[in-house]
Amino acid sequence: EAAKKKEEGKKESGGFWGWAKSAAKTLIDGVKQAVNFVYDNLRKAVKAIFEAAKQLAMAAIDLARNAIVGLIKAYGEILKGLVRVVFAAFPGIAKKITAKIDQAINFAEQAVNAAADLLKKGISAALDFLANTLDQLLGLIQDLYNGIFTVIGMIINGEF
Repeated sequence: EAAKKKEEGKKESGGFWGWAKSAAKTLIDGVKQAVNFVYDNLRKAVKAIFEAAKQLAMAAIDLARNAIVGLIKAYGEILKGLVRVVFAAFPGIAKKITAKIDQAINFAEQAVNAAADLLKKGISAALDFLANTLDQLLGLIQDLYNGIFTVIGMIINGEF
């Protein structure tokens, strides 16, 4: 009976080749997990980098918008001051002209804001497109490696 159990144990273990197959499968699975770990973290890093780039671009646009609007308002105030000095004897005319300057300032500020918002949307869309495209390419490469390792594992196990 002991010999019978020993023989059954050999059949279950598969002997040396069974051990070799098992070791190779374990190795392939480990390499596959390592590749997935690397690609998953690479994809996360790419997304984080593009998100940071987008935030930086938005901050730069806001900074430029604020600077331009500030300059427009400053020049408007200078211009209104000059009008008040030149037309000091005619306050009614000065008031009408400064009102027109205020309208022009408001119009220019709205135009700058609209242009900045449009630029933000365009840059955001472009960076999102690039991030998604790169993520899909990395995902495709990851899937290819997974497929290769799966096929190698199937060949080692005699499943192919």
